[in-house]
Amino acid sequence: GDQSSPASERFRREARASAMVRHVNICPIFDVGTIDGVNFLSMAYIDGQSLAATLESGEEFSVPRCLHLIRRLAEALQEAHHHDV
Repeated sequence: GDQSSPASERFRREARASAMVRHVNICPIFDVGTIDGVNFLSMAYIDGQSLAATLESGEEFSVPRCLHLIRRLAEALQEAHHHDV
């Protein structure tokens, strides 16, 4: 991608803003940049299965587990919103 394109500028701006957010329920972003015209961001490695993979597996979610997950997501969104992300 073109380093100066509006999409590239937006990517870097939003990634840098996201990197400022620190919360237990948000994967930290360590670096943002462009190499050979390709935008990148580096994030922490989190061991485990993704939510998408868990949902695709057909695993049943109990009501308490769903409520716990929703609360964690809401807390993460609140923190991101607090940082204008």
